[in-house]
Amino acid sequence: MIDNRRRSRIAAAALASGVGVAAALGLAAPAQADNPGENSIDAWSNYEWCPGDPIPESDAPLTWDMNVCHFWHYQSLSEGATIPFTHLVEGLRPNPCPPIAFMCP
Repeated sequence: MIDNRRRSRIAAAALASGVGVAAALGLAAPAQADNPGENSIDAWSNYEWCPGDPIPESDAPLTWDMNVCHFWHYQSLSEGATIPFTHLVEGLRPNPCPPIAFMCP
């Protein structure tokens, strides 16, 4: 007879493996699926805009050349933004992980 402790361990293992399979198959929804022109190009929320893409939402008019592609990211609160995800900054956000950090995204 299986005791309750062993039964809960088996249930937890089954749940964890099910979540892992769902993540591996890509069943988790992307963070910004409602904005078709804003898909992150990496794990640090960097984006690329090219002519023909929708203009990114920003609190100020964009002053960049609209004939070439641009990398950009939203300024975070730690970088000085007053309202998150409104101030657009041209350029790539630096990688916050050290080169040997195997647990970074």
